[in-house]
Amino acid sequence: MTLFWRLFLSIFAALMLTAGTVAYITHEFRDIPSSEIDPGGAQVLGRTASVVQRGLEEQGLESIRQMQRSRLRPMLFEMDGRPITRVPFFARELAERATPENPRVWIYEGQVLVGPALITFEDRPIKLFLISRAPRGAKQTPPFGLYFVVGTLFSVILAWGLSRLTARRVGALKRWSHELAEDLHTPAPRALAKRKDELGDLTRSLEGMAGQIQDQLEAQRALTRMVSHEVRSPLTRLKLVLDLMERAEDAKALLPRANNAIQSLDTLLEQMLTLSRLEANAWAAEPQSDHWSERFRGWIQEWSEQAEEKGIRIHGKVDNQIRFVGDESLMHIALDNLVRNAISLSKPGQSLDILVRDGLWVQIEDQAGGIPEDQMATLLEPFVQGVNPSGSTGLGLPIASQIARLHGGQLTLANIPGGLRVSLSLSGLSG
Repeated sequence: MTLFWRLFLSIFAALMLTAGTVAYITHEFRDIPSSEIDPGGAQVLGRTASVVQRGLEEQGLESIRQMQRSRLRPMLFEMDGRPITRVPFFARELAERATPENPRVWIYEGQVLVGPALITFEDRPIKLFLISRAPRGAKQTPPFGLYFVVGTLFSVILAWGLSRLTARRVGALKRWSHELAEDLHTPAPRALAKRKDELGDLTRSLEGMAGQIQDQLEAQRALTRMVSHEVRSPLTRLKLVLDLMERAEDAKALLPRANNAIQSLDTLLEQMLTLSRLEANAWAAEPQSDHWSERFRGWIQEWSEQAEEKGIRIHGKVDNQIRFVGDESLMHIALDNLVRNAISLSKPGQSLDILVRDGLWVQIEDQAGGIPEDQMATLLEPFVQGVNPSGSTGLGLPIASQIARLHGGQLTLANIPGGLRVSLSLSGLSG
């Protein structure tokens, strides 16, 4: 079943249910207008009552059935309003309230009801009403069937119009989505994009999604170009070493160079995989909330031993109690990239300051001279190595930035006198 017919049937059913409920309530709580009986009507009621009384005495209820074809049809009720003969539904309610002491006239849907008059049947008092068609010109209540027909027609027209209008708009959105599948630059229908309802929100969301897909495709193309360039360098070195090993008498002497090339390629592929998993939010983080001070002190000790081999000193300061929820392996990857990068850029005799505070806030300051301000933003892009490339892959800062994002924070760079300050301000893993 198409969307149009689903909408049509739903709207039609809702309208009919509403109309039926209103009609039922109106019917149940209606007040049929009445008036005092005039002298002529009282005489007719009296004479007819005498005829009915004689007929009951002579033929019983059979006489009432014979009179049903006359212009004035009699109806009999018990004194409590229970019908004795066949009567219209609206007459039952009136028979319960009406009394022979105060006969009245009612007009309902083209019928006139007069009564009651008091007669007897089988030695008990009963109420007699007369019913006939209303005279021309009398104020009548439109029949209930007319309300039903008009209400049904109105419901069909309204349901058809609303369903058609909504289905056309959804159809336009569907056609645009097919066009987007072929060309992401296809503009959204202007009429839908300007709407202030859910269709407008959906159109604008799809438009934004198409823009994001375009950006991601461009980023993937750029990443593919950079990867092909970066992978070519270690492969070229490895190929050169293998060629030399084939020609050299002592091939073992070239094995360290081959291992270094393989290690470079392995490091590059591992960092590329880590970055892609972080960007795609595919890293299965393992939140931990305790022993962070001990972890940071242990990591700083490892970095200090590595830095001392280059004649660089590391000064570390860690708060005693660090309240933080994070992934240990990710935090180690981020900080290890940042510290190793600072060590590789520093010269013998220089120092690094590492400050870790509760929260979590990490600050790393070096004395390597800093970087130009116009390159600050580009350093967070993959494979960008700055003005003093250190032989790294250029993925350390982007990986650290993605880890900071995953932990609800950010990575910032700032020049200081004689060096660079790298700061991580984190709020922790959500959930």
